[in-house]
Amino acid sequence: MKFIEVLSFRNKLCLLLFVPIFGILYFASSGILEKYRFVTAMQQVEMLAKMSINVSALVHETQRERGTTAVYMTSQGQQFSQRLVQQHQATDQRLQQLSSFFSGTSADANGFSAINFGVEFQQAVNNISQAIDKISVIRQKALGLQHEISPIIAFYSQLNAELLALLDKIPNLSIDARVAMMSNSYVSFLRAK
Repeated sequence: MKFIEVLSFRNKLCLLLFVPIFGILYFASSGILEKYRFVTAMQQVEMLAKMSINVSALVHETQRERGTTAVYMTSQGQQFSQRLVQQHQATDQRLQQLSSFFSGTSADANGFSAINFGVEFQQAVNNISQAIDKISVIRQKALGLQHEISPIIAFYSQLNAELLALLDKIPNLSIDARVAMMSNSYVSFLRAK
């Protein structure tokens, strides 16, 4: 205590003010850090929401392509030949949008990188990208009536299942329970379609 007694009044006042100022700085920085984490999490949610829009649009088009392909192949190319070409174009547009989103080059991707969401999410994106790369071969087989219908339709069903499985991962990535619940509802709605 002699240490305090030898201090000048000015230094005693500074020492007295040090504790509250330090406390204020600590709580202020804690609050700022918490807000920063919240903003970062919401930016990720926004990015995942944009991704889910692209994925669900592609699921819709691949479902339509699967049905159109089934009719075309069942009729031995007598029905839906023009509609199938148009559907390929519509699906290609959605494929391009999703591919550019995954690569981070689309305007709404905003620096998207699947690895930021974990290895499992990255693997799911890679699986989808590999399946998308095979779609042109599957189309050629279907247009040429070179294969039975079952493996062709199974390809589209598997692609849709992988796309929906990617969306299944979104609720686990959110720190907000309300966002997770809404994401689960959205994925359930897409599965019911």
